[in-house]
Amino acid sequence: MITNSAPAVLSLPSRLASADSVDVEVNYTFFPFVSAMRDAVGGTMGLVLILLVAVIVLGALAWGASKLMGSGRGQSISGVVVIVAVVAAVIVGAAGGIVDWASAINTGF
Repeated sequence: MITNSAPAVLSLPSRLASADSVDVEVNYTFFPFVSAMRDAVGGTMGLVLILLVAVIVLGALAWGASKLMGSGRGQSISGVVVIVAVVAAVIVGAAGGIVDWASAINTGF
């Protein structure tokens, strides 16, 4: 015996689209390795920031030394190194805030 199930199929998208049907929240404690991963990512960010500060200092010293020696090529290269390292440090330092901001955006689910 064949039954007509078209009304149930047609009402499925409207049930899926309603905001009350989906209740998903982020659970950072579900997996036991999340805290270790968070510590590893935080440690990596700290190490990267320390290395970027060292690159900024060395680039600034090279910039000054090439300025004293009159090396235009050295000035341009070390200036680019300093600027790229500063931009990278800003991005790495702001990564946690960017992730927090993006995870709080209401996407309708």
